[in-house]
Amino acid sequence: MVKDCQQSARAPMPPLPFPNLYPTCPVDVLPEPCRSAVIYAIVEKGVPAPIALTDALAAMAAVVHCGYDCQAPDGDPIPATINTCAVAPSGTGKGASLKVFFRLFLEGSLGIPPAEETDSGELPADGPAESSGLTGFVTGKITHLSLVEALAGRGNNLTIQREEGASFLKSDLFKEDADTLTQLWSGSPPLDYTVRGRALKAWDARCSVGFRIQPVFMEEYLRKRGRLSYKLGFWPRCIAACHDPVRFPANSDYGYQRSSRHAPDRFLRRMARLAERLARRARCPRTLVRLSDDAKAFMLELQYCIGQWEQEYYLEIPEAVGRAWENTLRVATVLHVFCVGRGPVSRSIAELAWRIVEWSLSQHKLIFIDSLEGVAPRQDVRLHEPAWMVPKTAPSPSKRPRPMENAILILECLRSLQRFLPSHNALAAPRSLIQMASGLNGREFEAAVAWLALEKRIACFMYCDNEYLRMPAPSRQYSRPGAQ
Repeated sequence: MVKDCQQSARAPMPPLPFPNLYPTCPVDVLPEPCRSAVIYAIVEKGVPAPIALTDALAAMAAVVHCGYDCQAPDGDPIPATINTCAVAPSGTGKGASLKVFFRLFLEGSLGIPPAEETDSGELPADGPAESSGLTGFVTGKITHLSLVEALAGRGNNLTIQREEGASFLKSDLFKEDADTLTQLWSGSPPLDYTVRGRALKAWDARCSVGFRIQPVFMEEYLRKRGRLSYKLGFWPRCIAACHDPVRFPANSDYGYQRSSRHAPDRFLRRMARLAERLARRARCPRTLVRLSDDAKAFMLELQYCIGQWEQEYYLEIPEAVGRAWENTLRVATVLHVFCVGRGPVSRSIAELAWRIVEWSLSQHKLIFIDSLEGVAPRQDVRLHEPAWMVPKTAPSPSKRPRPMENAILILECLRSLQRFLPSHNALAAPRSLIQMASGLNGREFEAAVAWLALEKRIACFMYCDNEYLRMPAPSRQYSRPGAQ
């Protein structure tokens, strides 16, 4: 006989009272068809999970921001543009990932031929070809002048995707005019530029940037420019990803079983249909995507929480934290438009977007703070050092974890098991297995489980004389047949 203590659907809850500072890459909770495309890239193409996730977001946003804007809880419109920054060594799959998620752009299947640059880095005099009227696509060098020329007019769009961004850091566009990229991310005021007596102006333009670079070049750049380089507005606005198995092996520890069920076909078809629909109304005003009442409540709660966390948990990356709430809204809008396609943004999508941005904040710390330190963070280094390298001095006693930190640890253990289960509709695991994986003693474990059950974040039930912990099933709104 099964005794389920809490069979009802999860009630809306505010964010946890403090952030998860060491989250795992949230691939398994992505909505379809995004999830299948990301897992395909990881399993079949050998792309690191952090790179696959950020490239999927960049590809979706490159289309979505052409025809949609976010609507903040106060009613203000915000661009759905998403910039990404991915750090990974050479030969780890940055190029393969670009081919998976931007295949339709590279092939011109969207009616968007890649823009050709001259040797000087300028686009042809007539700008990039616009056979669809939807967006331009640039993978090579681009100057500030050619950027303004490509966007001149009203409502034009562009995406810049660099497979190797070392040269991008040395370009005049980044060194002298990076504020143009931040201005485009913000959406206003309009760009203007005067060249040879000709005034160029771009109203309501959108430009996203996907930046990929090897760790050695990124570290060299950061050491030369110092801490001020991070305060440059471009970096904190990015959804970041770090794959550096030498320095941060634990951050890249992600595995998934090979399965023929995962493929990018649905992802690419959804992108093609969305691009075709937007191209037909390319000159129409962008559609405002509003939040549902529950999602709006969550975003307001999150805004308050982030303000409290900034001074206690994110002292080293306040610039990225200052953009985290807005990035959450942007990611939620992009996922909703691409994967759901109808109605307002649900709370479940907003919560998922925060998990992605929360993970991105941990990547910001790895890239811009920890990579410049003498050793890797303590959660990585001791697992891979030989015994003779471990200091003989006694370490200082660790700070006792807070009860709700234990609760987050239990949730992460449950989520980590999800990828090995045949069904993703509900996640359950034996209570004893979760306690063993968490490493908590009996008293700490029981206190954390009791708090999670009280907040309706987990349910407890008996099956075959064993006690199980279960997380509520994800929202059905993630994958709605025929949404597009």
